[in-house]
Amino acid sequence: MFESHHVSRHYEKRRQQSLNRKRGCYTPAANQRRARILKRLLKIALAVHAASHLILAADASTGTGADGKLFLPLLLDAARQMPLEFVLADAGFDPENNHRLARQELGIRPLIPATIGRPGGHGPKGYYRRLMRQRLKRGPDKDH
Repeated sequence: MFESHHVSRHYEKRRQQSLNRKRGCYTPAANQRRARILKRLLKIALAVHAASHLILAADASTGTGADGKLFLPLLLDAARQMPLEFVLADAGFDPENNHRLARQELGIRPLIPATIGRPGGHGPKGYYRRLMRQRLKRGPDKDH
């Protein structure tokens, strides 16, 4: 998301939550105002060739929401522009389906950190997400 202020909305929200907890108060009006602002913020997802910084694909939208559903369209558009061997993405693009489609359907090796949800929970459930977690724990991914 593009912020219009020097402090991120995420930081402001977490700070306010912390202050509210200390004070023992809840401010629904502030939350509603923040939600209206978030719906209008610009959100851009890019597929970029790392060596040349060439933008291969882009998706622009407003508001918040899961990034996972943007992965496949971006990857397909990027693959049309040039052959891809690897794709690096942040944890927002982590759903098992994205790992599976990249590997099985497109023959592209994804490097996406497998998020595990709540602390203390069990590891990722999907095969490729478990594989990703093991490889990232082990260190540099030097072999297939």
